[in-house]
Amino acid sequence: MNEVSKQQTVTIEQEEYVLQHPGARALMRLYDVALKADGGWKLEPSMDFFLQHVIVSPRLSWEGLEEKTDIMTPLWLECARFLGMVDTPLESESSGV
Repeated sequence: MNEVSKQQTVTIEQEEYVLQHPGARALMRLYDVALKADGGWKLEPSMDFFLQHVIVSPRLSWEGLEEKTDIMTPLWLECARFLGMVDTPLESESSGV
């Protein structure tokens, strides 16, 4: 069984974000509120969870994201990948950029 990383730093639009694993119980709460019956993810509740429990530096809020809408999708994907929710490569990885 793979050991889950406790923290990871990702760079999006030349800014570093520190992601931190929220712990098993909190992760189960995320699954309870954001996992759809078809196996997909509800974006708003999962991003809300990421803002509160996963993105630890810099701290972000919905209001802060209003000014940075271009990072929302890549940031969501990085958080989801970090927590093992998705395994899809980011566009830049799949295109060889």
